[in-house]
Amino acid sequence: MINAWSSGEYDAIYFGVEFDSFDPARNGDFWSSSGSFHVWNPGQAKPATTWEGQIDELMMRQATSLDITERRRLLVDAERVLAEHVPALYFAAPKVILATSARVRGVTPSVLAPYILWNADTLSVTGPPAR
Repeated sequence: MINAWSSGEYDAIYFGVEFDSFDPARNGDFWSSSGSFHVWNPGQAKPATTWEGQIDELMMRQATSLDITERRRLLVDAERVLAEHVPALYFAAPKVILATSARVRGVTPSVLAPYILWNADTLSVTGPPAR
């Protein structure tokens, strides 16, 4: 499958992708048309389409902005361009179930690893263990 993908010899590939961050700037290889994990039109030296160039520009601006509101707006714009051209289909997000003690507060599981510790600064433990 990897050989077919890297050579462009396929009509469609069902492939699981797992990102390590909620920050899209850390996933530039996916978004950038010249990225090593750009799953549509792989191996490009420059954008193959005008809309890929738009995504490249939006994501470069998104990755370098210090304004969180602007970063969100730029990501939404890039996602909108991606949705208009549908080069990749998203089928599902994983369902994550975690067991914790009833004493642990602030638990909000994430679909990205580490599933429970991504918000470690908000976790707390109450009272002594039950006997």
